[in-house]
Formats: sequence, structure tokens, C-alpha cells
Amino acid sequence: MKSITHIFISHAVLLALFGGAVLALAQEEADTETTATTPTDRQAVMQENIEARQEQREEVRETRQENVATRQEQMEGRREAMEEKQEERQEMMEERRAQLQARVQERITNLAANMSNRMEAAVTRMEDINDRFASRLEKLEEAGVDTSEAAAALASAQLSVNAAKAGIADIDDAVASAVGAEDVRAAWAEVKTTFGEVRDHLRTAHSELRAAVAVLKAAVQEAELGRGSSAAVRSDNSDNETGPEEDAESTETTN
Repeated sequence: MKSITHIFISHAVLLALFGGAVLALAQEEADTETTATTPTDRQAVMQENIEARQEQREEVRETRQENVATRQEQMEGRREAMEEKQEERQEMMEERRAQLQARVQERITNLAANMSNRMEAAVTRMEDINDRFASRLEKLEEAGVDTSEAAAALASAQLSVNAAKAGIADIDDAVASAVGAEDVRAAWAEVKTTFGEVRDHLRTAHSELRAAVAVLKAAVQEAELGRGSSAAVRSDNSDNETGPEEDAESTETTN
């Protein structure tokens, strides 16, 4: 009997001890849960959540900024590429313009040289004709022919020749300035005007010389000097192959 009672007592003590341990554990868990749900802990959790969301927003903002920076770099790269292409096109245009300018300059130089040479030759020829005609006037005047009107017409012709000679004197410098000008075509137009003025002076001189010849013929006829004097009008000395009329016609054809 004592053994059984002892056993029951031992079991009761063990159960009591086990129950106490269970209660202590349960109380500890309860205390832990109670501690985790205090206002301070909830605030800490909320703060952590807020910080987590802020970190997420910061990451999103950084990602957007990186995307914007990437797009800006791409746009900058495209803009630089466009600028490079524009510069290349500009260089090509300038090169073509320079080549065209060189061709225009060469063409103008050659044309001006040709015109200048022809007009200088015409001036020289007209001066020679006037000199020869003046010599004939002296001889006919000595022969009794009234050469005053013819001499006046010849003097007027010489003034026109002098004007042409003055106009052509600095033409080479004018051509050089035109060729080196920024706007070659506009500068050349001014030089062409000068050439035109020289040509007009030569034409005027030619017309006045023809008038002098006609006046001299009439004077010879009035003086009734006969064929000998008429021949003197047409030919001076045996070494002169052409007279003033033929020389004047030749000058007009050249111009």
C-alpha cells in the first residue's frame, strides 16, 4: 500500500512541477507578445516601414534620374553627330565655293586680258592713224587746202582716243582687285563698265576721224586741186599701204 501511495504522490508532484513549467512558459510567451505589441514597438515597426518606402522611392527616383541622364546623353550624342555632319556639309560647300571662285577668277582674268590687249591695240592703232592724218593735213594746208574743219574733227577724235587711253591705263589693277574681291561677279561688273566706256570712246574717235576725212575731201574739192590732191588724201607716202579711211574701218572692225 505504501508503495502505491508513494507512486501516486510522486506522480502528483511531477505533474505539479510539469504544470508549473508549462504555466511559466505560457506566461513568458504572453509577456513576450505583450512586449512586442507595445506602442514603442509599433512605432518602431512603422518607422521601419516608412524608411523602407522612402528607400524604395529613392531607388525609383535614382532609376528615373539615371534613365533621364541616359536619354540626355543619347540626345547629346545625336546632336553632336548632327553638328559634325553639318560641319562636314559646310566644309564641302566652302570647298565647292572656293573651286567655283577659282574657276570664275581664272575665266575673268583670261577674258579681261583678251579685252585689255584688244583695246590697247585699238588705242595704239587710232593714235597712229591720227598722227598720219595730221601729217597729211599739214601737207594739204601747205598746198592751199582749208584744213581747219578737218583739223578740228581730228582734234576731237584725239580727245576721244586720249580718254580711251586713260580708261585702259589702270584696267589691270582694276581686274586684279575684282578677281581678289569677295564678290567677284559684282566687282567684275564694275570693270566691265570701264571696258564699255573705253570701247565707247574708241567708237567715238572712229566716227570723228571719219568725219575729219569727209571734211577734208570736201575741202580738197573746193580747192580744185584735182586728182593729185585727192590722191594725197588717200595716200601719204609710198611706204603707207592704207589711208585714214581704211585704217579707221580696220579699227572699227576690231572693236
